[in-house]
Amino acid sequence: MRMKQPIKRCIALLAAMVTGSLSAAVLPALTASAADKPAVLILGDSISSGYGLKEGEIPFTSYVQDFTGGTMTNLAVSGSTTYDLIKLLDNESRADTIKSADIICISIGANDLLKPTREYFNSFREEGETAMQLLQRLAADHQAEKFIAGLTNVLREPRNQAVDNYPVIAEKLRALNPNAKIIMQTIYNPYEMPQRYFTKQKYSDEDYQDYVLFSKYVKGNLTQLNKAMAKLDGIVTADVAAAFEGVGWIFSRTLESDVHPTALGHAMIAATIMDKIGNTKKTFPGILPLIGQQDYSDYLRISSTYRNSLMKFTEGTLTGVFGDANSDSFVGGDDAQLVLNLYVDQMSAKNYYGEGVTYRGFGRIDVNLDGSVAVEDAQFILTYYVENEITGNRSTWAQITGNPQAPNA
Repeated sequence: MRMKQPIKRCIALLAAMVTGSLSAAVLPALTASAADKPAVLILGDSISSGYGLKEGEIPFTSYVQDFTGGTMTNLAVSGSTTYDLIKLLDNESRADTIKSADIICISIGANDLLKPTREYFNSFREEGETAMQLLQRLAADHQAEKFIAGLTNVLREPRNQAVDNYPVIAEKLRALNPNAKIIMQTIYNPYEMPQRYFTKQKYSDEDYQDYVLFSKYVKGNLTQLNKAMAKLDGIVTADVAAAFEGVGWIFSRTLESDVHPTALGHAMIAATIMDKIGNTKKTFPGILPLIGQQDYSDYLRISSTYRNSLMKFTEGTLTGVFGDANSDSFVGGDDAQLVLNLYVDQMSAKNYYGEGVTYRGFGRIDVNLDGSVAVEDAQFILTYYVENEITGNRSTWAQITGNPQAPNA
């Protein structure tokens, strides 16, 4: 059976993503020095090194350090696998650092699968051939299905080996430090993408469902690693996989053909870890603006458990342009349409409403301040746009809505 050509494009997109491993420069290590402060030790791969973050964006490790008030040593190594972590634990020069840690946070296992996947793709490449060109060639030769079936065989052994390595890691850590609180992050699926992406790229619903099946295949492999973590005695799991599930595209850089977490993803990872550390009350002013940038319908897709976990670490309020649904700092006809769409979604009892409206914008679209978002708000926004931008009759929100409490601007 031949694979449909649009599916080749989906696989080609995946190829561009999977051929990069979790690699980055390790963050500078901080050495614990104050006996009255908890010593936090970071072990793992480039997720722990903040790879992919832009200047000024905060890695989860910084949140955790701030939350504990302690000192931090980061021994994360770019591209590390479970086997690499075992070797690090056997390194006598690291023994004292591990023994002195009060809290140990670990992200490990993703590269066990990503590395053989990259090598498998590279083994099929001709000189100078990109991942996209490779998949196009395989599709033309009717070899795409065979190629994917081969990937299943390639991943079987490294997946099983990783599962076997987790108890070894736990045993070695406990032998070195029987008293530390050890928190291991489950591995999230880096290939979740929203249906609207496929719609914009003119893929069919059938193509989207095929992509969903592939994503479930990836999740199935990762779930076996995550289950192995959950069985470890004396190890606490921070369920990052569950936190990311259903909204992987806002927590990881999937839409940028990258598998690493976004700034909001790092905040979410931090929240799952901080929940496991204890009941310290600490909030961070930088998290709420990150949430504010997200599509409101995506915010609703976050599991309520993890949404609440993330929100309890936020502080402050979001401001923005009144009537600006999509947070582009301009009130236009598109904002009126988005609000109308949101209203229709709500009337249709959809679980996820307001696509295109940002979380920040959702708090700015009840323009008549009656406590609800309705069709009248869309009409008022459209009137505001026409009056102020089309006809040039400067009108305030108070004048348009008839509510003197509305902004006089």
